[in-house]
Amino acid sequence: MLTKRSTSNPRWHKWFIAAGLVWIAAASLGTTAMAATAATSPAAAVKPVSEPVSELLEKAIYKEESAGDLDAAIQIYQQIIQQAEANRHAVAEAHYRLGMCLIKKGEKEKGGEILTKLVEGYPEEKDLVKKAHEQLQPALNLIPAPWKNGEAFTLSILAPSGSEIGTLSYTARLTEVKGIPAWEISGEHSVSPSQFTQSTRVVAERDTFAPITGYTKSSLMGEFDAQYSKGLVRLKIKGKQGEQTKEIPLDQVAYDNEQVLFLIRRLPLAENYKTAFPIFTVQGATVVECGIEVTGKEKVKVPVGEYECFAVKLQVRLQGTVALEHRLWFSNDANRYVVKYDAGSAMMELTQLGAAKGADKGGDKKLAETHAQKGWQLWRERKLAEAEKEFLEAVAADPQNTNAWNGLGWARLNQGMRENAKEAFGKCVALDPKHPAALNGLGWIAKGEGKVDEAIQWWEKAVAAVPGTTAALNGLAETYMERKEYAKAAEAYEKWLQFEPENKGAKEGLEKAKGLR
Repeated sequence: MLTKRSTSNPRWHKWFIAAGLVWIAAASLGTTAMAATAATSPAAAVKPVSEPVSELLEKAIYKEESAGDLDAAIQIYQQIIQQAEANRHAVAEAHYRLGMCLIKKGEKEKGGEILTKLVEGYPEEKDLVKKAHEQLQPALNLIPAPWKNGEAFTLSILAPSGSEIGTLSYTARLTEVKGIPAWEISGEHSVSPSQFTQSTRVVAERDTFAPITGYTKSSLMGEFDAQYSKGLVRLKIKGKQGEQTKEIPLDQVAYDNEQVLFLIRRLPLAENYKTAFPIFTVQGATVVECGIEVTGKEKVKVPVGEYECFAVKLQVRLQGTVALEHRLWFSNDANRYVVKYDAGSAMMELTQLGAAKGADKGGDKKLAETHAQKGWQLWRERKLAEAEKEFLEAVAADPQNTNAWNGLGWARLNQGMRENAKEAFGKCVALDPKHPAALNGLGWIAKGEGKVDEAIQWWEKAVAAVPGTTAALNGLAETYMERKEYAKAAEAYEKWLQFEPENKGAKEGLEKAKGLR
């Protein structure tokens, strides 16, 4: 579904989103956004008054902050906005305060509209714009990348008749830029009827996913090379009009439009989840807002299988106006696959999954072990949530790393996340059936679930694998004592003391078990 602004604006052009890219058919859109006015549209006209703007602003602030009279403050801020366009700073501050008053009253949507007008109409007011952005777009809470190093997938583009008219393929690889770990997201897009082709590549920081570079080569629009830095993107354009370089200021992190699909995969999707974030459209040389909302869960069947998915509504907005609205489906599992994409005029379905040609199926072992070691250090410091994050990064870099899976299990178990811990220990044991620490962890989980016989089996496996697994011997000894099987308890304590002869708890336990058997 595509919603356009009024066609009376000759600078407005159709947008096209296809699996994460935002294509603007005319670069002049950026100029339009910057030139937009910031006039508000209050429900009822407010008659301007002749008081100096500074006095009005002071009076409004008093009403808002000291008297707590938000309605009176709102009326004065509206007066300032209507009568004082020549004093841009005062009008910008009135916008900010009006928006905040509305938000305080619970009118978040109206307040957001006012703050958006501030952001788009008064870019020179950097401090106010920054504060407005913090209200409109709080920092995204990203989960570790759910994809593996070397992941590759293809979406088939289908016409309304159901026939394939093109493909969209992506790969994700770990890389490094000046010592900074990063993801390289590459895309290939082709549509047969129009002979349209497009290649994209975005390199983004691994942890924050902030873009470092972005490159797009379109058979229709030319080449676009974006270099991102703090507060600025330097864009080189090579097209039909020749070559040019633009520098576009950024007052916040704006994600490259060609990484949007992967960015959404890193969001903590859940029912009723919604957020918004800025994206830089390289072919339009401007920043727009991308909003997403999870509308529910749905079963979706595509050629590679059937998935339970989060249904997501995606909107691209400019100056508060919806430029387009699409629907996407992401798998509700650890992979967050892009399963289906409804772009209105075309449907895309997941048709291929696998690893990129030449990808290291074992993952990045060095990077994984670095994360795992950092995770264990944090675990020893009892910074369990941070440790969990490091272990997640480790298994994303190398899914075969048993040290990381075991660490992930313990970080989760110590946070009380029993089911998640069981899953991590299970993956560790699947890779190494004799991993003593993971077997021990599964034993303690079973004990906590009241499955005592199962716990004993796990601990016995751990001790059989490595006789010196004292944590498992501890579990056996305590459990046998609880079951009044004192002879078995004494045997477990004796084995424990063979490896830790000075352990006070084991000594006392053995003495007690011998006295009771």
